[in-house]
Parts: sequence; structure tokens; C-alpha cells
Amino acid sequence: MIVLNKRILSILILLLVTTTLFSQGSPKLVFKEVQANLGPQIAGKTIQHAFKFKNLGSAPLVIKGVRVSCGCLSATYPDEPVLPGQSGEVTVKYNSTGHFGIFYKSYIVSSNDTAHYNTELGITGKLIFPDFEKENQKRELEKQRKQDSIQNIKPITPTKKSKKSTPK
Repeated sequence: MIVLNKRILSILILLLVTTTLFSQGSPKLVFKEVQANLGPQIAGKTIQHAFKFKNLGSAPLVIKGVRVSCGCLSATYPDEPVLPGQSGEVTVKYNSTGHFGIFYKSYIVSSNDTAHYNTELGITGKLIFPDFEKENQKRELEKQRKQDSIQNIKPITPTKKSKKSTPK
């Protein structure tokens, strides 16, 4: 009889622990934005952007890590769990040294959000060289001035010449 009571008690404790663990809910990672167009950026500089998020779930959110798509990227994120209703941010950096033109860089955020274990974040923009852009602007301005001056030229219309009488 005592062995049976111990088994029943063990089963009840197991059910209680299991129910308690699963009744805590789950975290829900929601970013304010997942893509950021950073527009023109100076080539050769480190570009930085903060992606803000909130835990809309009912359990603590843990950011497990951030994977990057190349060695020129890095990211920082909270080390501590983010409690339900609290906010945080993932700050991404892009070292643009040696790069030029349009770019898109992606970051994969891993968390304990059971609905979305991985969330992709991305930054995009255009890397420019300031001196190159100034030269382009000068060329465009000169081109526009030439077009304006051509449009202001009035065509010459021939006039009738009067006949001069020549002595005979």
C-alpha cells in the first residue's frame, strides 16, 4: 500500500512540475523594424544602426546570439533576459572599408521565442566617396549651365539686303 501511495505521489509531483513549466507562457520577440535603409553613407567608415525590440510575450526573452553574413559585420545585444513588456536593442555595425556602391547586409538574431527562433535583420544603403560626389555634382552643374546657355541662344534670321546701285 505504501509503494502504491509513493507512485501516486510521484506521478502527482511530476504532473505539477510539468504543468508549472508549461503554464509560464513563452517570450515573443517583436522588432520595431527589421529592414533599415540608411541612405548615402561615407565609404570607409563604420556604419551603425540600432534595431529596437520589445518582449510582448509572457516569459523572459533571451537573445542567444546574432549571426552575421561576412567578417565586416558585428552586433551587440543584451546579455541578460528581457522581461515581458520590457524593451531592448540589437546594435549592428558594418565596417565599409574597401567597399563602394549599393550594399545590403543581413544579421540573423537567434532567441528563445518559440514562434520565431531566428529573425533576419537587414541594412541597406549606398556607400559614396565625398570627393567623387562633389566632382559629379560639379560636372552635372556645368552640363546644366551649357544646356541653359544653348537654350538662350537666339537663332539668326537672314535679313533682306537692299540692292545697291552700281554706277554705269
